[in-house]
Amino acid sequence: MVAVRRFFPFGPDGGGLDEDEQTAYKIAVERLATITHPSLRAVISGGCDPVDGMPFITTEWVEGASFSEIRGDGPVDVEVVKVLVDQALEVSEVLSHVLAEEAVWVETALESIVVGSERSGRRFTFWMDPLKWLGKGGESRGLESLAEMVEELMDWKGRVVNDHAGRGLGGWVRWMKSAAETTSLREAREMLAASVGDEPPVPAQQVVAMATGQPELKSMASGGSKSGVFAVIGLGLVVIGVAGWVMFRGPVVMPYEQPGTDAVGVEWPGEDEPADGIGGELPMTGVEQANQRARELADELKVEREELEKQRAEAEEKSGVIGWEKHALLATKRNQMVTVEGRLEKIGFSRKRKTMYLLFSETPGRNDTRGAVVLSRAENRNTIVKSVGALVGKKIRIKGKVLLQTGHGMKRPDIQFTSRSAIEVVEESAGN
Repeated sequence: MVAVRRFFPFGPDGGGLDEDEQTAYKIAVERLATITHPSLRAVISGGCDPVDGMPFITTEWVEGASFSEIRGDGPVDVEVVKVLVDQALEVSEVLSHVLAEEAVWVETALESIVVGSERSGRRFTFWMDPLKWLGKGGESRGLESLAEMVEELMDWKGRVVNDHAGRGLGGWVRWMKSAAETTSLREAREMLAASVGDEPPVPAQQVVAMATGQPELKSMASGGSKSGVFAVIGLGLVVIGVAGWVMFRGPVVMPYEQPGTDAVGVEWPGEDEPADGIGGELPMTGVEQANQRARELADELKVEREELEKQRAEAEEKSGVIGWEKHALLATKRNQMVTVEGRLEKIGFSRKRKTMYLLFSETPGRNDTRGAVVLSRAENRNTIVKSVGALVGKKIRIKGKVLLQTGHGMKRPDIQFTSRSAIEVVEESAGN
């Protein structure tokens, strides 16, 4: 599964990108797609809608729940906060080396941070902040946002805390608030470790080499240099950012099975248990374990990308007609008009019978494509129910808009249409 985000570069009422801007955007996405890190949603692909030029980006789907959904009441455990902040800084260092400009490139709002489910094998996963990496003018470097995140997690907002609060986190927050505009990400990570009594963090060069697969990046300056990689994408980012970016994102519902009842809804290991959850001493902080997980994730993403490209090629061979089973490809077509083909096995209705569904499988799964017609909006309720019912057993094509139904482990593409004329019969029966 993948997650798709669509942006309005010049506001909801503005247009999309022109040809040069689309080229620059594609280059930027391709560069960001080279990054693999266990605490970052990996970029799979991106582009612009051929109809209106609106840019979109496709990233991996991480099974879990937003931190804001499961944090509970009261302060979060200090060990969890330490790991969360350290990973935000580490990911930002990787992105800073690729974009050649230092900033907190990830979103720090708790609702945008995913706590991976046990099955996902992930801990904390961040989104890249598009308002920053797409070049929105006037955007701050964002280090102060990490201090604000700690205050929220520790319930320190509006309170005066001493340097020893939170086992030293209080001192780090006070320092960060005063040094946010002048300090570096490296210094922020080192100060965090020193404040809470941890060992110095893994050098950024090692993390960058692991995340990008390009050790030569370790020699790049991270303090605003516009050479190296940035020379390739810099012009595009500047062009795109001239008018600023206004981001629009629908709610992303991420499934999560809550195994415990502690402050953040995660079952923590005891003192004598291996620390393979979110709390405690995380193996991911070691470069060897991070390398191993990065390789695993890279392999998974490679398979997903290959499958997505295969589905695209198959659709192109059929003049853009997409098979109903191509769920990954349809997920990238959210809110777009498509033509989907499949054999209609049966029809069904919503609980209140307001919507009729066209099902291409006798036993549809939670991610299976289905046609959907809201009967109150149809040309004639009784006529369309009868006429569509007569198509069961036939191979059909539906032309409609992709609506992506998400939540509770589901990511189902619904092809919404309003008229019988949106359906074309391709074969009368399985035997013909």
